[in-house]
Amino acid sequence: MLCIGRLAKVVLFVSNLLLFVAACGLVGLAIIYRMHNPGLRIESIDIFAIVAGVGVALIAFFGCCGVYKENICLLTTYSSVLIALVIIQIALAAVAFLTIGDKHYLEAGIRNHLKDMYDDKGTNKEYMDILSKMQTYFECCGVDESKDMYAILPNGYLMNSCCEPKFADNCRIATAYKDGCQAQIMKFLENNFKIIGGIAVAAGVAEVVGAIIAICVKRNIMSQQNYV
Repeated sequence: MLCIGRLAKVVLFVSNLLLFVAACGLVGLAIIYRMHNPGLRIESIDIFAIVAGVGVALIAFFGCCGVYKENICLLTTYSSVLIALVIIQIALAAVAFLTIGDKHYLEAGIRNHLKDMYDDKGTNKEYMDILSKMQTYFECCGVDESKDMYAILPNGYLMNSCCEPKFADNCRIATAYKDGCQAQIMKFLENNFKIIGGIAVAAGVAEVVGAIIAICVKRNIMSQQNYV
C-alpha cells in the first residue's frame, strides 16, 4: 500500500506539473495571438484561451502543491474543483447538444448577427475588420451569397475580402467567393463541435481519474499522519 501511495503521489505531481507548464504555454500563445490580431473577435478565441489557461494553471498548482507539501486542504480543494468541473462540463455539454440539435435556431441566430454586422459595417470599423477577416478565413461573401447585397459597398464594389487577393482591388460578383458566410460558419461549427466534444469527453475522464487519485493520496496522507 505504501508503494502504491508513493506511486500515486508521483503520478499526480508529474501530471499536474506538465499540465501547469502546458497551461502557461497556452496563456502565452493566446497573449501573442491577441497582440497580433487585435481586430479578430469572432469566437473570442484568445480571451477564452487566456481564461481557460489561467484556470487550468491554478488547478494544476493546487495539485502540485498539495502533493509536494502533503497538504490535506489543497488536495481537498483540488479534488473538489475537478468534481465541480465535471458537473459543469456535463451541464454545458447538455446545453450545447440542445443548441446544436436545434439547427434552425442556431442558423437564425448566426444569420441575424451577420446581418446586423453587415448593416453597420459602414459606421462601425470593428465590424468591418471582423467581417473582412471572417470572409478571408472562411472564403465566403455576404450572408447567403455575394449577390445578397450585404457585402456591397456604396461605390458598387464588393468588400475586398470577398475575393481572392488577386481580385481584391476590383472585387465584383463575378470574381467573388460563391459561398455565403452563414453556411460556412455552420459547417465550421458542425465539424469542430465533434472535435470539441471528443476533447471534452477526454478531459472529463482525466478529471475524474485525477480527482480519484487526489482523494486516494489524501487518504493515504491522513492515514500516515494518524488523522483517521
